[in-house]
Amino acid sequence: MKKMMVICLMVVVGIMMSSCKKDDIVIDHSDYTVTTYAKNFNVSVTRSDNPDFEVSITDVHYSPLTQNICVTYDFSDDYFVNATYFVAMQKRSTWISVDSRVMTLSDSEYHSQTCFYVPDSIEYRIIIGKLDLDTLPQFDGVVNGSIWVDFDDPDFDSRKYVEYSRIINQSVETPVNLVYSKIEYRFEFDNPDHFIDNITVELLTMGKVILEQHSFDIDEICNLSSCLIDTDIFDHLSPYVDYQIVVKASGNDLIDGFENQVMASKTIRTPVLSYWGIFTYESHAGLYGVITGLDFEGEDILVSYYYKNNNSYTYFGTTQTVQLKLATIDNDLKIANTYNIDTGFNVLRIPKSELENIISLVIVDEKDKKNFHSIPYISFSPIVNLQATQTINLYNFDISFTDESDFDKMYENIIIEVFIDYYVIPIERIEIIYPNQKAITLYHDFSEFTYIYLKIYIDYDYLGEKHTMIKYERVHVIT
Repeated sequence: MKKMMVICLMVVVGIMMSSCKKDDIVIDHSDYTVTTYAKNFNVSVTRSDNPDFEVSITDVHYSPLTQNICVTYDFSDDYFVNATYFVAMQKRSTWISVDSRVMTLSDSEYHSQTCFYVPDSIEYRIIIGKLDLDTLPQFDGVVNGSIWVDFDDPDFDSRKYVEYSRIINQSVETPVNLVYSKIEYRFEFDNPDHFIDNITVELLTMGKVILEQHSFDIDEICNLSSCLIDTDIFDHLSPYVDYQIVVKASGNDLIDGFENQVMASKTIRTPVLSYWGIFTYESHAGLYGVITGLDFEGEDILVSYYYKNNNSYTYFGTTQTVQLKLATIDNDLKIANTYNIDTGFNVLRIPKSELENIISLVIVDEKDKKNFHSIPYISFSPIVNLQATQTINLYNFDISFTDESDFDKMYENIIIEVFIDYYVIPIERIEIIYPNQKAITLYHDFSEFTYIYLKIYIDYDYLGEKHTMIKYERVHVIT
């Protein structure tokens, strides 16, 4: 119901939003900043003498390059629950809005920025107002502005500006065996009047920290008026994290020179790692961990992992940096043991005895609040059973695996070599396709021997990687 009412209000705001009442207060320029390279740009901020809520303008940013104007503002309103707020741009000669944004608040304090496209040199204003739904029955069709920004660029019609630009995400799935993600992008724009001299592309975190910059000479990327940066790459990034690509330009628009002005921006989420399967895991710019594989060596398990931490990510509301560790999860879905890990590529050795009743290995933060990565723990231990067939000289071997009901798909191929003297020369070599074939029949007569020896090669696909496990078995011959 409220959503429908807000839609109706958007229509109303598109018709009437008033400002400029008697005794309104023109705010001193020192109360806010104006950011622009346009030397003759004019701006003034006016506040209603009886505003419906407390609102202040902190910054006005005008970019002739892209014909955009942005206002940054702060709201403070104890009566926000049933209120709808409006930020609209309108011609100064009318109350009719040419563009508007509608919002509701979840808190009494609010900080944001709203941007509008300036289509021509007509004098415009940006106005901010509020409508309380509690008073809707008395609504007279006009939303009173609490604060507004009048602006004018007298050189608007003489300037050159960017008519077309776009950033295209060309990132693909991360190849198997890589422990970092990457962004591939393409950037296109028109420069018919050749007023842009050079381009800089920046990679930023969502917290506006610049991670990397690539610079391009305009003569190298432009052909006549068409310009293209084709398949540029930002590498070694955290997986499944939002980054922002910002394109900045320098040049002269025939009226004013400009440097590093934002021409385009796009938020791109990096692909997940192949090790991560179909699940979503915790990851941050500069902080993540991934288990890359398990190797079984005697009585130990070797856990390979990659851990990145630039110590810039902290627990909310504190200065304590987040550190990660490796933990084992038991059948009750509780942490059984934890192990310290080091940054970079490393291998952690864990005794098999500590992995009894363990169902998964995880990388978690030190407060056990976030699961950064997990893989199932699988004990590869073939069980070989010897059964005599109806013909006394023939033997049937049944091969089964622990947890085979859950992990059948991992086993691809099994080769069994049969020896009679401590694996010197194989007497037989049998290849079977698992799980379609789970038994073998030996055709030599081994009745004169007490034991025969099996060397079992098991090919399997584990978390996207090909592995071969070798298992040795001594089998008592049944006669």
